[in-house]
Amino acid sequence: MSLEFPRLGSASDRSGQASLLREARKIYRAYFVAHPQTDQRPVGVVLNRRSGRGDVVFGQRPILLPQEFFVPLDQLQADA
Repeated sequence: MSLEFPRLGSASDRSGQASLLREARKIYRAYFVAHPQTDQRPVGVVLNRRSGRGDVVFGQRPILLPQEFFVPLDQLQADA
């Protein structure tokens, strides 16, 4: 499964994508800092590219709104 980035208009470049991936990783890490004893394995993070807010997702791959994208677990755990 590969990382899916929606088109960001004229700013759709590698640095913009890298920035969004960093934000998704921050959300992922913050969840595990706050919940170190969790037994649930997430499937990834959904990130709103407009607001920068995101959520760790469990269960099945989510249905996304147009301004959201999904970063799967393997991309979150890959070396930055």
